[in-house]
Amino acid sequence: MLRTSPEAIAADLAALADHYAAAPARLAQPSASEVRGDVSGWSVAGHAWHHEALTRLILATLHRLTTGRGDDAPVPVETEAILALPRIRRGRLQSPESLHPPADGVDLVVLAETQTRHAAALAALDPAALAATPGTRPHPFFGPIDAAGWVHVAIAHARHHDAIAADILADADAARAGAPSAGAVSAGALAADAASAGAGSAAAAPAGA
Repeated sequence: MLRTSPEAIAADLAALADHYAAAPARLAQPSASEVRGDVSGWSVAGHAWHHEALTRLILATLHRLTTGRGDDAPVPVETEAILALPRIRRGRLQSPESLHPPADGVDLVVLAETQTRHAAALAALDPAALAATPGTRPHPFFGPIDAAGWVHVAIAHARHHDAIAADILADADAARAGAPSAGAVSAGALAADAASAGAGSAAAAPAGA
């Protein structure tokens, strides 16, 4: 299936719908607002806030592309390798501070409202129209990306932060059970990242925190 086909875009949008369907349960966990320093400098809510901050920018970028305000620059070969991966690997680069969650904590009510709004906006996108949209818009790390690629960045980013959120919740559960900390990265996450590395060594990407 071509990355830019309507079917591939529809699959990414369906995966994003699943991500949003699972979000309330994650944020309802007792430890959702805890920072588990051995795992991440952000809480589960912080990772979700960060993803919504990026999603807002992605939706704005898609609007620019679908209204004829794209650039002529092609998608680089290296970026194509990244866009072939199911999720962003945990790398050495950091996201801009403007996308970091607030230091004084995340308002869960506002976050839930934002997630609902973004889920509806993504669900309203037309895969066929996106597949036919010309042009690219630049990503700060990956360079020019087309409309299909921006949709994939959204789901790859969601999977990346959902994996970290799962590690945070597992670490909190272990602590409550009196077990040692699970550490910074779970065995499952390491295995998934190793599989991603096999698909494209250029995929080291901004991990947030």
